[in-house]
Amino acid sequence: MINYMGSLSRPEIVKPFTPRWVAKISEFDAIEVRPCAIVGRNSRGRKFVEPSQPEDASFWTVYGHYRPGGAISGVEAIQDFGTEKEAQQFHDRLMGNYPNLIRRYKQVKHQQYRREI
Repeated sequence: MINYMGSLSRPEIVKPFTPRWVAKISEFDAIEVRPCAIVGRNSRGRKFVEPSQPEDASFWTVYGHYRPGGAISGVEAIQDFGTEKEAQQFHDRLMGNYPNLIRRYKQVKHQQYRREI
């Protein structure tokens, strides 16, 4: 039998196909689903996105919250979805697979942030 993978380990083989947030999931203490709106574009045409009211949402984002006191603070967008239902289903699957995460039911007041997509 020929080994086409050579000396690569399984993690090295799957790394190019693994979403970037998977390696960071242990750094999160919670996740939440938030509506987001496109609020502008930069000179290169990339979109600026901010959390919004549900009625103004262009899409819905699942965010991971970094643990307080860690090397990184704030939140990271994990995945965007076209509907709240899709985002909530993804959130629920994460909650089932990663017991270190807590649910954020209340709207958490945090610093306004903008991201570029």
